[in-house]
Amino acid sequence: MNAPLPIDAVLTEAVSAVRDAGALVLTAPPGSGKTTRLPAALLDALPSGEVLVLEPRRLAARTAARRVAAERGSRLGDEVGYRVRHEERTSAQTRLTFVTEGILVRRLCEDAFLDGVAAVVLDEFHERHVDTDLALSMLREVRDTVRDDLAVVVMSATLDPGPIASFLGDCPVLRAEGALHDVEIRHLDRPLDPRERLEDVVRRAVVDAVSSTGGDVLVFLPGVGEIQRTARALVDVARRTSCEVLPLHGALSAEEQDLAVLRSPRRKVVLATNVAESSVTIEGVTAVVDTGLARVLRHDPGRGIDALRVERISLASATQRAGRAGRTGPGLCLRLWTAAEERSLPAFDTPEIRRSDLAGVALTVRAFASRDPVEFGWFDAPEAQALRRADALLRRLGAVDAEGRVTAVGAEMLRLPVHPRIGRSLIEARRRRCVRPVATLAAMLGERDLLRRPGPGEPTLPIDVLDRLDRLARVEQGGFGDASCRALGVDRAAARAVARARDQLIRGWRHDERWDVDDVIRCLLAGFVDRVVLSAGSGATQGTMVGGRGVEWDRDALHDEPEFLLALDVADGGARQMSTRSRLRLAAPVERAWLDGVVPGEPRTEDAAVFEAASGRIAGLRRTTFLGLVLDERRTGSVEPEAVEAALAAELEADPWRWIGDGDELRGLMARVRFLRARFEEMAWPEVGDAEVVRAALPLLAGRRTLRDLSGPQIAQILVASWPAEVRRLLGTEAPEKIVLKSGRRARIDYTSGDEPFLAVRIQELFGTLQSPRVGRGPVLLHLLGPNQRPVQVTRDLASFWDNVYPKVRAELKRRYPRHAWPDDPRTATPPEPPARRRR
Repeated sequence: MNAPLPIDAVLTEAVSAVRDAGALVLTAPPGSGKTTRLPAALLDALPSGEVLVLEPRRLAARTAARRVAAERGSRLGDEVGYRVRHEERTSAQTRLTFVTEGILVRRLCEDAFLDGVAAVVLDEFHERHVDTDLALSMLREVRDTVRDDLAVVVMSATLDPGPIASFLGDCPVLRAEGALHDVEIRHLDRPLDPRERLEDVVRRAVVDAVSSTGGDVLVFLPGVGEIQRTARALVDVARRTSCEVLPLHGALSAEEQDLAVLRSPRRKVVLATNVAESSVTIEGVTAVVDTGLARVLRHDPGRGIDALRVERISLASATQRAGRAGRTGPGLCLRLWTAAEERSLPAFDTPEIRRSDLAGVALTVRAFASRDPVEFGWFDAPEAQALRRADALLRRLGAVDAEGRVTAVGAEMLRLPVHPRIGRSLIEARRRRCVRPVATLAAMLGERDLLRRPGPGEPTLPIDVLDRLDRLARVEQGGFGDASCRALGVDRAAARAVARARDQLIRGWRHDERWDVDDVIRCLLAGFVDRVVLSAGSGATQGTMVGGRGVEWDRDALHDEPEFLLALDVADGGARQMSTRSRLRLAAPVERAWLDGVVPGEPRTEDAAVFEAASGRIAGLRRTTFLGLVLDERRTGSVEPEAVEAALAAELEADPWRWIGDGDELRGLMARVRFLRARFEEMAWPEVGDAEVVRAALPLLAGRRTLRDLSGPQIAQILVASWPAEVRRLLGTEAPEKIVLKSGRRARIDYTSGDEPFLAVRIQELFGTLQSPRVGRGPVLLHLLGPNQRPVQVTRDLASFWDNVYPKVRAELKRRYPRHAWPDDPRTATPPEPPARRRR
């Protein structure tokens, strides 16, 4: 008889909801039994068909399958089984299969109908791995298009179920209340000293946990290196307390993982990464030590791929981890941070789809849906620009053709559980028989730097990736001994991590130990085609990368002076370097000949008309480029007139007002139209922006080779001629460019200096004028100037000025400017003749 679990109370209701609605969102706290009991209940309720259960991690898939098989009294691999990378326990009788995310996504790509599958359960959805998000989006499309009978269940411990239920057509939501035992939470009194080693802090916490509880202790650490160092620090504690210290992480074999997960006659201290955070029950745990750290997959733009970075966990993850201590009785959780620090933790983890590279996702969508990834029906849509960048990379890698179809190379890349860049490099490595060194370099890119940072006065670190490959090979031959690592400047933990990652990458691959260095670099080039750098010349320490990014490096960082480099790791120069260029941290020398054909159609040679800003003229160039990076160019004699005109038009469009001479009249015309649009809203007015100015100027470019002396008045004439007659009429009557004064002078109205046009005019020129001139259905704003051209009054009401202001200022004006006429009645006075222009 299986022990009762909290989930049992809602199983009947859950199965009924799945039968009626075809979909369900179930929320339940850790330890409630949702991972094992609901899939088994669905298996019993569905008369035929397979039930697939997606688990975020291989360990969770294996342990859950084993637990369900045991509860049903069957042998693992018969009715209940699992499929994970490099391992499978299924048979022809298997109807309940626990799978990892990549397995499910690849199956959907190969068989969108999911023939023979009755239901799919997505477990631990709150972890928001990119493949889990993708699987949910793919499953909804399958249900909406070809399999409306396919049941989908989403299970989560901490996530808001509302958006998921809405995405699945407003399906039912159920919550199972947990019955976890109380867990006492203890925080540090003060923040950790950053100079103290993490393993020493954990050691003290483990001693406290062992003495405070009677069961096993689960310690959460960010990675394998930290687990190994902590295990060494706990040797004396284990001996003194008769505890067994066991590691638990994804790189271990199934047998090694079982030692940590299954019950043991001895008390255990399990040192785990976040694989133990959810879906995995480690029997007997009564205490948790939480470092609050995890290795998080995040896109590294400097390397062009995703890399693992140690970061603080979210509050939701901390809750999940603490729950591991309350499965069988009251527990204890020691958090290695203060209560004040906890208040700054984010509530939830950022979904991977928001922080990881999307090239693999875009390739999967292309294969599954045969359409633009931007148009795919996402549960949580990534940024469109990020998807377009990913799609462009796939084309450069040869994974997708010009029509968006997945190529044979792309289909092969889909089968590799790595970033498309690495997949493309490995495919090339398999062809060139150099899998092991290429996999080693790929692993280096995903880990921290292999070399220790030099101290004061020590030589600059080399950036040649082949140098690192050689150093790793030498320390590996020496068994990663401390002496050889120190002699070669290698970080021992980083070297072990790289070797371990490489071995995982090529597990099951055939590889040849005899390889050529040039072939290795050419394999990397196939996956990092957009990272080619052209050096500035012999002896230079800077260059330009595809895309126009400037990079630089230290003078002693390269043994040779190659013309071309492959930038495998770059970093922003930052304030310390006071440079706008990026720093090159890892590179490989590239031969010019290797660029031929690595991308279809590249390099390309074209004759171009190039605009020279200094002279404003067009020059003819024959230019060879690789993905836009200029490899070579030289002047040519002639340029086709169409090319000249197109180059002039492009420059004019980029900065029109730089080249338009006599632009005041044109700007004034545009301002007059904008003024009338605001006064006559009932009319349809033409647009008068820079784009319209450029279009009007295009006919003037015919036969030109320069933008110098482009005529603003001519452009204005072309614009006006293109407008309807009513617009031209109102322009002349309601927004005239100039007004004729009583003096006979044509005074210009300024429409360009704000929302309201104004007329600046000397007071004497308005003698004999009774009312303010009108524009746009109202009086114009008058700036009434004295003989010194400075405003005496600003007004819209000239009559009021004559009545109320002029009599008060007349005496002062007459005193200051006695040679000017200041009549008693300006309304009847005659304005003086305009002053004659002085001859120079």
